[in-house]
Amino acid sequence: MDTKTLVIGDLHLANKIPGLLEAQCACVERIKKEHGCNTIVLLGDVFENRRPKSSVILSAKNLVRYLASPNSAHARSNTVHILRGNHDSENKNDDGISAISLLGEDDFGVVKHIQTLENSNYIDTFIPHYEDENKIREDLKNVEKGSRVFGHFGYFGSLNSAGDNDFSLALSDFPNRTYLGHIHSYKREGNVTIVGTPYTTSFTEAGKDSYVVLLGSDGEEERILVDHGPRHLVIDIDEIEDNLEFINDSNYFTLLRVVIPTAHDEREDIGSILSKVNVGYVEVKYKPVIYDIHQLSDLDPDNPIIEVTDTLVEEYINHSETLLLKEDLMAGLQTIHESKQNRNQ
Repeated sequence: MDTKTLVIGDLHLANKIPGLLEAQCACVERIKKEHGCNTIVLLGDVFENRRPKSSVILSAKNLVRYLASPNSAHARSNTVHILRGNHDSENKNDDGISAISLLGEDDFGVVKHIQTLENSNYIDTFIPHYEDENKIREDLKNVEKGSRVFGHFGYFGSLNSAGDNDFSLALSDFPNRTYLGHIHSYKREGNVTIVGTPYTTSFTEAGKDSYVVLLGSDGEEERILVDHGPRHLVIDIDEIEDNLEFINDSNYFTLLRVVIPTAHDEREDIGSILSKVNVGYVEVKYKPVIYDIHQLSDLDPDNPIIEVTDTLVEEYINHSETLLLKEDLMAGLQTIHESKQNRNQ
């Protein structure tokens, strides 16, 4: 029997911007519709937030039901495997507690801990995210030779969305053909294919190409470019009118960041230019006249800081030059607090 497996990277489903959640789900549904498959693997980080809103969980549940639905009237239902990513875990205790548990049904395999499944063509091993890197290394070592591995973690040399190496695993730790989530840009190296996200998830990824991977029963691996769905663009205001057709492409739900030279720009045509843009979301960012954070800060040096508070951190973020969203940074701070509370319990 000819079987195909569609491998999709981190979805980061979220409704922080009106229309984004719907665009994310529509993108994944279109991928499934355009590329016939019998099995679908979601490589983790289904959710953007560790404790997603009920509306996001409901949308994810409906999406997974669609992915599992038969490709035709006489076909069997598809099998869907959902790995637990770090964003899906309620905490960092590696206990498997996760909102993806709410997505499980007969045809949906929720992977909260390592699992191995045998079928007529392959032995598939699923390894979700673990904070304990030694556990991942041991799991990889014990995988049966010839098994396909699907996981949510990285290796040294594969940079996360913040540009950091957050894993020290070496390529030599991957003796089997492996497909990874967690890292957002496609990369193939040694036995490892990093699938990347099917669309951009933040302005730090603006302009990157997005892919999914289709695996054939004969071992063939096809990289498929996704040319629709959410995308982030960053463009100077002076370049908008020359690129309107590209910016307003209806195949995409475009999140656009418009950069204006300085906060002192007094041109009267800014509003007129922006009115020609027809996208899902627009934000305006001014280039600062100076870049020194100490010059930008209004903190009083005569009153030394004796305690770092959330208010102080938020003020620092407001005065910093970064492509990361303030909401994401503050959410990260909350995650640190939660992790500290869990350790103290």
